[in-house]
Amino acid sequence: FWHNDTTIIIRDENPERKGMGAKQQIYTAGVLYYTVLKIRTDFRKGRQEDVMERNDPRYQAYVEILKEELIPAMGCTEPIALAYAAAKAREVLGVLPDSVQLQVSGSIIKNVKSVIVPNTGHLKGMEAAVAAGIIAGSAEKELEVISEVSEEKKSAIRDYLQTVPITIEHTEQGHVFDIVVTERCGQDYARVRIADYHTNICRIEKNGTVLYEVPLLDETVQENARADRSLLNMQDIWDFAETADLRDVADLLERQIRYNNAIAEEGLLGDYGANIGRVLLTTYGNDVSNRAKAKAAAGSDARMNGCELPVIINSGSGNQGITCSVPLIEYAKELHSGKEKLYRALIISNLVAIHEKTGIGTLSAYCGAVSAGAGAGAGIVYLCGDGYQAAIHTVVNALAIVSGIVCDGAKASCAAKIASSVLRSSAEKGSSSTSTGRGWASVRANARRCACPPERRVPPLPMTVSAPFSMASTSSFRAAAASHGMASCSLPQRTLFCTVSALSSGSWPRYPTVATIWRGVRVESSLPPKQTEP
Repeated sequence: FWHNDTTIIIRDENPERKGMGAKQQIYTAGVLYYTVLKIRTDFRKGRQEDVMERNDPRYQAYVEILKEELIPAMGCTEPIALAYAAAKAREVLGVLPDSVQLQVSGSIIKNVKSVIVPNTGHLKGMEAAVAAGIIAGSAEKELEVISEVSEEKKSAIRDYLQTVPITIEHTEQGHVFDIVVTERCGQDYARVRIADYHTNICRIEKNGTVLYEVPLLDETVQENARADRSLLNMQDIWDFAETADLRDVADLLERQIRYNNAIAEEGLLGDYGANIGRVLLTTYGNDVSNRAKAKAAAGSDARMNGCELPVIINSGSGNQGITCSVPLIEYAKELHSGKEKLYRALIISNLVAIHEKTGIGTLSAYCGAVSAGAGAGAGIVYLCGDGYQAAIHTVVNALAIVSGIVCDGAKASCAAKIASSVLRSSAEKGSSSTSTGRGWASVRANARRCACPPERRVPPLPMTVSAPFSMASTSSFRAAAASHGMASCSLPQRTLFCTVSALSSGSWPRYPTVATIWRGVRVESSLPPKQTEP
């Protein structure tokens, strides 16, 4: 049976039928032919079940989620959100304010107090962010509000900080993410509130008149305003990534690759913060696993320390956007994966990170780089050719190891946390009992093996199945395979063909083993020889 460059050989291996007569041979041939037809039928049926159609609500929600989350931002997103609110209030007020009052939640204070605001001449803190938004901000650019600041305006920002009082008040109004900026000039004032996420302006007020308001506690309004994240789950994310029409998301993902790789390169070339990325490369070498964490850390080095390049964020965070994408870019280069496979891996990485953060919240005391690192691990699993089971166990293992990292605010040390998260996530790729069995310690060797030229790759392998073999249930197939030491293979979700593809694919080299599956009364007494590696 041959399908899409994959050969399946079904051979009768029952020693009791050696020397059988013509009628028995005809009967056996009929059983084998039925088995082939059954495999074909189940394959076609399974593929129809696996494909997530474009009119499926989940498909549409996933595309919208990516469009909402993968947006550009200049600098750390919390101070930029402050600058955005300040720029909007300045626009509503119509004149330069002579006093400013900030009312912010504790998480905003934590994430803004120690990070350098870009395009300000290396100024830090909430006052600098607000002054930059008032003097040089363009509110229509949202998270790129201070992306274009001249040298004259940088000087004006410093002068404004020295002459205009900016007061800060800690307030808790039931929202972890909460910013209220009030700007006054004489008797006039303008007030802007942002809550729940970085661009969500929920109230604009001028001189006692409410110009715009969104009721934050109205769950229906919130659900209608954004795509439904409750539809996210690991199995559907995997199916969506495998079957999505890339034309729907290619522009988003290509921009993420371009922006985030550029700031990572800048982080390695420039002198930013503690230079975590550069130190990792010079100390531990240039292999793919070290390069993945070093470049991700370098992107954070640059971003946390005033680099003026934009990033594509994930879950409201540029560091998480970098962590979700840069390691996968490095692995794709090493494995010669091609753009399409990289795009699909990025879909997995981004959506897994968003899925984790949906329950945690945009801001928390939990380090978001850990969630993003786990998502990156799932994407690396896909790039390396492993299946869904390996991906979910990679996420579980990564979170079990590094989930204790707390967020003590955005600053230069974020780069080291990213490096730790990417290290564990890429290391845990394949470490579970349901993965390909190579073990996390051999990730580097696996990457080098995957990168060999096509002429040296292992050719497609046959899969031997003893007759009679019924595909009546996938669970019985899993049980038969597991009982014969095949738990380390990429077992199918719905069809035999998934396993055949995983074992037979020549797209990347595996050890040349032939898997034999036995079923029937004599299964215990007819164990095949164990698989061995050359």
